[in-house]
Amino acid sequence: MIELVSKKDTNSNYYIQFKGLKMRKICLTGISALLFLFPSLAAASDNLNQWYAGANVSQIDYDESGFDSFNPITLNAVVGRNITPYYGFEARAGFGVNDDSVSDVFEGYNISLDLSVDYILGVYARGNLPVNERFSVYGLLGVSQAKITAKASVSGTGQSASGSFSESETDISYGVGASFSVNERVSLQLEYLNVVSPSEFDISALSLGFSYRF
Repeated sequence: MIELVSKKDTNSNYYIQFKGLKMRKICLTGISALLFLFPSLAAASDNLNQWYAGANVSQIDYDESGFDSFNPITLNAVVGRNITPYYGFEARAGFGVNDDSVSDVFEGYNISLDLSVDYILGVYARGNLPVNERFSVYGLLGVSQAKITAKASVSGTGQSASGSFSESETDISYGVGASFSVNERVSLQLEYLNVVSPSEFDISALSLGFSYRF
């Protein structure tokens, strides 16, 4: 949070010192292997070793006690490979395309806080469960690294101050999604990813995207 300290200089003039912005470590995500009960690998045929690429747009939700939620937007590129129709892996890279900010008044001072995503990188194991020929659900488990920048400005009583910091973090991520095949090559995805959720804060992403199978 923001701490404002009133101090007196050598000329007996009072001034306001902006001491900082407390926003806890942010980040997107984690490593591992995803194990599901898959049908026999003998059934894996058409999608074996099939590569795909795509993109998605994500609304990030940063939630911490004592703060309003921040919802910056990211654009992400996706490259993946289906080892079988039921199991594969993905790599993703994204960057922020829209910041989010909140404003408040504290003891007569106007305070503005801004949060942006510099980048998100991730690798994930993906387990697919076909429901029918067009529709399937999937789970993700992996590791991501994200960098964010937070900025704060304070103004009032003829005084103003500002500050910023950047933070990068690596952590475990997991999520679920649904995929709809438009045709043999193009699919649409709707996905929820829990990026990181320690006791102090919660970060998640809701994404809408597409993929193209080669």
